[in-house]
Amino acid sequence: MPSPALVLSEDRAPIGRHDLVWLDPARWEANLLTRLDPELYPAVRSWMAAGYPVVARRRDKQDPEYGIAIGIPFSPKRGGQRMALCVAPVAVRSVRRPPLLNTILHAVPPDWKLPLNNFASAIRPHDVGVRVYGSLMWQCLTREPYLHAGSDIDFLLEVNNVVALPYILQLIQRWEQDHGIQADGEVLLRDGRAVAWRELAGTRARVLVKSLASVELLPRKTAMRLLQSLHS
Repeated sequence: MPSPALVLSEDRAPIGRHDLVWLDPARWEANLLTRLDPELYPAVRSWMAAGYPVVARRRDKQDPEYGIAIGIPFSPKRGGQRMALCVAPVAVRSVRRPPLLNTILHAVPPDWKLPLNNFASAIRPHDVGVRVYGSLMWQCLTREPYLHAGSDIDFLLEVNNVVALPYILQLIQRWEQDHGIQADGEVLLRDGRAVAWRELAGTRARVLVKSLASVELLPRKTAMRLLQSLHS
């Protein structure tokens, strides 16, 4: 089960990008669809034995169509590699969304507390759900060292008031400048796809939209319509 330091959302289905997937301890190994070098098994078994989740990823060509594509981002302490796996659906025990920023503030490393508290305070009045994935989330979840001085922060933004979007994007840019931290991440669209916030802050007529199934260029106006309909 997840560390008490990290409060996660309720179970959900279907699986979406950045979702955390917990595998059944009694079923995952027998239902692993990925061929692994025997030398890699100890690292994977150790991860599963710790009760950590894996993360949903986009399926590769070599992944079986009926499988669930997942990944394990090992910490530098465990070698730092990213392992792509695939399991049968029967191995999945639960699926949860990435945690909201305000639920992990108490667990972030001391050097990151002030900037992240400042970000949470600045964005709070604008009706935006801010979820966290990437290194910050994994460090809070596993208590293993993922962050370093040059780390960026990954936010998944659920914008409830599209009129405020330009101000929100400016707020993120100012926060980066004020704190010297790069904020990566995406804005969630109605259908579960997402677009990088920097793409929306730009001026190009087409933006790159990602899902578990594809990566495609869409007209900016189409992406904005999907954003406007997010909570309709």
